[in-house]
Formats: sequence, structure tokens, C-alpha cells
Amino acid sequence: MEDQLIMVFRILLATVLGGVVGYERELHNRWAGFRTHILVCVGSCLVMITSIYLSTSFSGQANADPGRLAAQVVSGIGFLGAGTILHSSSHIRGLTTAANLWMIAGVGLAVGCGLYIPAIVTTFLAYVILEYFGPLESMFRTKRLKTPWLLNITAMGDSSSHSNIFELLDVYELVVQNLKMDNIPGGVEMTLEIQATSSFDEALFIAKLRQINSVKEVSLACLKEENGAENKRGKKS
Repeated sequence: MEDQLIMVFRILLATVLGGVVGYERELHNRWAGFRTHILVCVGSCLVMITSIYLSTSFSGQANADPGRLAAQVVSGIGFLGAGTILHSSSHIRGLTTAANLWMIAGVGLAVGCGLYIPAIVTTFLAYVILEYFGPLESMFRTKRLKTPWLLNITAMGDSSSHSNIFELLDVYELVVQNLKMDNIPGGVEMTLEIQATSSFDEALFIAKLRQINSVKEVSLACLKEENGAENKRGKKS
């Protein structure tokens, strides 16, 4: 009876810890919010409790490995995390929430095997990171990405056939702030507002774009503001 009360306490603690992190995600309208985090944390806690119980109850009678079920939670949570990731041609969203679900599953496993203090500390750190490190991350990104550019591309084929263009953007670490695509006879016109690092070599970038068979015309203009006036340094080919 005492053992089962401890099990119930662990499940309740997993509910609280999962709810703490889920609450922060819910405040920011993320795809996996309050209930999802609680269910993941409680479910993984229950799996860990069951795994320990089986290995203890059937010790010597079967090959009961207490880590086997826990390992399945760690790998299986990836499918749930993948469902929170949204991918578009210009950016990916949901990676933080996916990583958070994986982390909260680990918290549930820790609670399930009685590691209360590490689980509580991890939950506290996760909440602080999610709630307060966002502006810090944006500051780092702002310092690294300094120069805005306007990129215009005329390419043949439909929009689904231009993945190599966006792959080149990734190679040059260009962040797409805005993307507009218009259909033209036989192809598309793309207008992209991008952010580039200070080491960005625009001439080489244009040359690489020109090597893509579907690309017919490229123009690139710097939009960096100096002394309140917009300075456009354009290149066209």
C-alpha cells in the first residue's frame, strides 16, 4: 500500500511539473500546450513506474530490464515532437516546442524513478529558458544578422521546383523575413526580404544563383539605412 501511495505521489508531481512548462507554452499559443505537456509528463512517469515495478516483481523470473520501456519513451516522443514542427519555404517553426516535449518526457521518467530534485530543477530551468531567454536569443540573432537586402528572382517552372534556390539561401545563412511569389507565364517571380551576415559576399551569391538552370534573372539591393536615408546598392544580372 505504501509503495502505491509513492507511485501516486510521483504521478501527481509529474502532473504539476508538466503543467508548469505547459502553462508557459500555452501563454505563447504554441501547438503543444498545457494539456499536452501534462499528458506527456504523466504518461512517461507511469511508464517508468511500470518498468521499475515489472523489473522488481519478476526479478530472476524473466529478463526484465527497467530501462527498456524508458528507452521507448525517449525514441517514441520524437513522433509527437515532429507533429509540432511546421515547415515552409522560408522558415521552420516548432523546433523549441518539439525539444521541450522531449525534455518533459525526460522529467516524467525522472519522477517515475524517484529523482525528484533533478526533475524539479530541470522543470525550473526549462521554464526560465522558455520564458526569459527568447529576447536574449533575438539579441544574438540581431547582432549576427546586420544587413537587410531585397532579392528579386525570375525563375522558370512552378514554385514547388525551386527548392535548390532556398537551399542556397541556407548555405549563405540568409534569413528570409518576407517572401512574395507571383506566377508569370512559364515560371514565377520571387521577391524576398532577407537578412545577411556582415561577411555576406553578394557578388558570389548572385553568381551561384545564376548557375541554377531555372533562374533567368536576379537583382539584389541593399536596404541598409544610413543617416535616416535608404541606401540601395543594386546588382542585376
